[in-house]
Amino acid sequence: MELCLSIIENVYFNAFIMCVIILNTVILCLDKYPEHDPTTLYIFSLFNLAFTFVFTVELVLKVIGLGLRTFLDDGFNIFDLVIVITSIYGIILEASGASKKNASLLVMRTFRCFRIFKLFKIGDLRVLIDSQI
Repeated sequence: MELCLSIIENVYFNAFIMCVIILNTVILCLDKYPEHDPTTLYIFSLFNLAFTFVFTVELVLKVIGLGLRTFLDDGFNIFDLVIVITSIYGIILEASGASKKNASLLVMRTFRCFRIFKLFKIGDLRVLIDSQI
């Protein structure tokens, strides 16, 4: 429990998560169905799996490190939980052969773009936002 807490509070871990969020957003912005060839779409789906894995590991570390009650006290953690669950559900739908034109997949893909708002909680950006309100 203390190991998980020290990991999630580590500045390098948070910087890594911030970089993954930015990269995830860039990849989601580049993915325009059906304009890409199958190889590019496959690469994008691999990126999606990797991002979902990273965010799931982060979520598990937070739940273990903070404890469920403390974890659920933070709105951003609940936001992360919903995004991870919808990402996993989207992966399951895609694996089951659901078309990319499926409306629920498009909504979930768009919802994953909201991870960028997680950056507003981190460090100096949060101070800047708080000072503008």
